[in-house]
Amino acid sequence: MPIERDRELRHSRVTRLGATVSDANETTLADRLESASSQLSVDASLAGTSAVARVLVSTLRRQPGAIYFDPIGSDPEFAHELAEIAAGIDPQRPLIVGRADNPTAALHIGLDERAPLRVIADGHGMRLARQGELMLSRPPSGLGVVFASAIAAAEIFKQSAQVYPHRRIDHDRLDFCPITLSDDLERAPLEIPGGTFDVTLVGLGAVGSATALILSLLHATGRVVLIDDEVFAEENLGTYSIGTADDAARRTTKVDLAAATLRAFNTHPFHGRVEQAIRDIDEARLPWTPVVLSGLDSVEARHATQLLWPDLLIDSSTGDTAAGIRVCPNGEACLMCLVQESARETSAMTELIELTGLSREDLTVGSRLVTAEDVRRAKPEIRERMGRAVGAPVCGLGRAIGLAEGGDDDYRPSIPFVSQQAACLGVGRLIARQHGLAGSGKLEANPVQYDTLIGQSQINAVELVSRHDCYSVVRRATIEQVREHRLRLNS
Repeated sequence: MPIERDRELRHSRVTRLGATVSDANETTLADRLESASSQLSVDASLAGTSAVARVLVSTLRRQPGAIYFDPIGSDPEFAHELAEIAAGIDPQRPLIVGRADNPTAALHIGLDERAPLRVIADGHGMRLARQGELMLSRPPSGLGVVFASAIAAAEIFKQSAQVYPHRRIDHDRLDFCPITLSDDLERAPLEIPGGTFDVTLVGLGAVGSATALILSLLHATGRVVLIDDEVFAEENLGTYSIGTADDAARRTTKVDLAAATLRAFNTHPFHGRVEQAIRDIDEARLPWTPVVLSGLDSVEARHATQLLWPDLLIDSSTGDTAAGIRVCPNGEACLMCLVQESARETSAMTELIELTGLSREDLTVGSRLVTAEDVRRAKPEIRERMGRAVGAPVCGLGRAIGLAEGGDDDYRPSIPFVSQQAACLGVGRLIARQHGLAGSGKLEANPVQYDTLIGQSQINAVELVSRHDCYSVVRRATIEQVREHRLRLNS
């Protein structure tokens, strides 16, 4: 495929996203990423490092640029395996076995203190360091493997795209567990209760494919219902966590792609929309599960998914570089409360004008920089956040002040490391509830969100409750009748 067409299809998301967080326009950013190089090395003797390398190579190969792999410390066959993973995703950009002369970013998957940047999976979480000692406290789980890879890919992207200093934090040290939402990597038990899941995945796009990957690596079994009505296409190669160029050429359905990934599970594929799946559930043609994990791209689809009325619905979402979850236990706040259609005439732009006091003309001149005077004129509630954007182009102001957060649909297709972190939060909250860990502080918060370029130190966790006029409150008696019917069919 010609490089220009490749950019238009496969890499349009990453170049568009990169241009919003750097000083480059999309064309310049595409050239910058294409010329970037990532140097990877692995201490294969350490538990979990090979698995992290596999996921990371797959993630990086969905973006432009060169990937170098230093085979020292690894079995030669492993270098060949990584090369095959990369070639399956993008034959035009093979993995290079050897050392780059002057890499844009260098990452060691292991503990070697001589490396400028190190990452390991530890239990269900990860540890990253540029300075000081790293130690592995527990064997990694599949959740830890994907989370470590996603964090590492974000660090590499910051360097490759030359992300604005005010839009990133280059962590000297980061320890984080997506189950405990803290640096406590030992609190959550490693085992999955009963070793099984009974879950429905609705939406197998960027977030849903990452969820399927995580479940496949958790060494668990169980039942998984898969709901999606689309096929895996060429443009999905740059945003999903599973799928190869051959899958795109064959137009494999997203449901079948996920089912192939979840080989250890008893899968029930449904090639259609969730509204159609609900009819099949109520007529006993499709199982109903007590847990639903969703990764959707519209308010309408989220509201339809809520009509499954499971015991627990966890909705993972992304918004450019933000990753987050909404949690809906039966009888509490539901997606009809937490995600609503905007009643505003012009959504984000109108709100940005109201909050900042800037004119539409000011906000649409991308070369205009945010000033200290702009901050003084803004409403008090955003001044602190807006102050961090002083000197940066005004075009990124909405994201800088967290405008995408809230009732509007905030899903935007993003690059894999963002979707993977959102999926890790979703699976992490499920495991937390299975172990009885969710009950206070951030583990009771709903929704939870953070910017993947800033990191978990600025996680935004609030607590919302259902409104008195919410569908789930007004129609509670009918909902319980529907749930009882589905439970009987499923028994």
